Amino acid sequence: MDRLQRFLIGGLLTVLVAGLVVVRLMLDLNDLRRQENTQQVIERVARQVEMFRDARGFLPAGLDDFVLEVPDGFSDAEGDPIDAWGNSILYYRTGRGRAERYLIASPGRDGDFDHPPQQYLGHRSFSSNRGHPDRDTVLVGGRLVQGPEEAGRQ
Repeated sequence: MDRLQRFLIGGLLTVLVAGLVVVRLMLDLNDLRRQENTQQVIERVARQVEMFRDARGFLPAGLDDFVLEVPDGFSDAEGDPIDAWGNSILYYRTGRGRAERYLIASPGRDGDFDHPPQQYLGHRSFSSNRGHPDRDTVLVGGRLVQGPEEAGRQ
């Protein structure tokens, strides 16, 4: 093999590797965008749950207790909220009276919750799942406890 052939093969391999790196970066950015969109939908649902509580004095039993408004593409055929991967967003309510709390969560890209969602009810601090799209995005009582952006901390 002469020098020109080796140079061409080396150049082609370099272009191939660079192309693979670009594809991987694009996929990572797409997942990050989906995480952030999911967080925004969860926060929007939480605001509506809070408005329901402010108006009635108690939390809704489920998200079908009121007309839920989510952005286009973030609800299933029945109108229930979904995350950016098409997974159902979970709403869970516990307690009574002043001890009443709620949780809104997405299982992330893989569609499986990392922990039973109720375990998040005791979380008080924020932890980021940024760059880990299979991890849950969880909001407890209007406060994000696990989500994709450090800036999302409340």
